[in-house]
Amino acid sequence: MQPVRPRRRGPGGRQSLLPRRAGEKRYAYHPDHDLLARRIGDEALAYLDHPLLGPRLLTCTALVVAVQGRSLNAILGSPDDLKFHSSMTLFAEIATNPPAFVEALAKSFHDRRDHMTLVMLREDG
Repeated sequence: MQPVRPRRRGPGGRQSLLPRRAGEKRYAYHPDHDLLARRIGDEALAYLDHPLLGPRLLTCTALVVAVQGRSLNAILGSPDDLKFHSSMTLFAEIATNPPAFVEALAKSFHDRRDHMTLVMLREDG
């Protein structure tokens, strides 16, 4: 039995929200992209404001930042290290009080935010 592999959608489908690796093809602009970017920002704010999920996200972020002597890849593995970079960028951009996310970016990514996440949030906006 073959393992199930995630499929990439073609140019007619929606784009993946995960960061792309260098050299990966970016599909053509989709008319819903701006709406999707706004929805993601709104959903991220709602997540932060949630009485259980918001504090849990801050706690988990602090736990990752507190680990000493191990790379993010050693802590989370791949592709979760890439997802963490994208998520910390998203929350640092939209949060009204982002120090935990900024600290995570500083420690794990030398203050660099994920480029594709920034593009997604700012495209035509």
